[in-house]
Amino acid sequence: MEIFLKEKEKLNYFTLNNASTNIYLAKESHLCVYSFTFGEESVKNNLNVILEEEQAKAELYGLYLVSDGQIAENNTFLRHLAPFCQSFQQYYGILAGKGRAVFNGRIRIERKAKGTDAYLENKNILLSNDAEVLGRPFLEIFDDDVKCTHAFSASLLEEDEIFYLRSRGIDKETAKKILLTSFAKKIINKVNKPSLKENLCAKISQFLSEKLEGKN
Repeated sequence: MEIFLKEKEKLNYFTLNNASTNIYLAKESHLCVYSFTFGEESVKNNLNVILEEEQAKAELYGLYLVSDGQIAENNTFLRHLAPFCQSFQQYYGILAGKGRAVFNGRIRIERKAKGTDAYLENKNILLSNDAEVLGRPFLEIFDDDVKCTHAFSASLLEEDEIFYLRSRGIDKETAKKILLTSFAKKIINKVNKPSLKENLCAKISQFLSEKLEGKN
């Protein structure tokens, strides 16, 4: 699919599981993409965003929940062609069992794209030692007058945080659900549709109940 935003146009674009999209941004246009991956055996999302004219802005948010036999792959490519554009990427994942995830985040800032402000963040929480995640942020910068930051992390739940909640009389499973739900809501709270937000929270609750049951 190809999408073209006109000057000063704004688009909220939602995807669920497999998607492959090219999006082109004109002057002062504003794009928000929300990508969610739940329950499919193999998911591959390809998103290419081309900021063609100055002062365009792109925001990309993603959340994936994977478990045994499931693979979630997210590939993003943001190409800054014009000056004074902004891009912001936040992709979060929760992996249970032998779930696998791959995140390839590529940012290319061309010459003459001065004043670019680009940020990429990929965080993952592993619920088992068998879960695997591969994060590959890739930056190509051909102009000196830019700001570009990236971050990647993959870790288990913090035992200190679990202990703190348990010290307040909360059982271990509930403590983990609180922490994981809070983590996921950092993405879900970006959604401005109440009905969709409610549906996403329900899916997270179901996923966590199934994966944490009996693992205290």
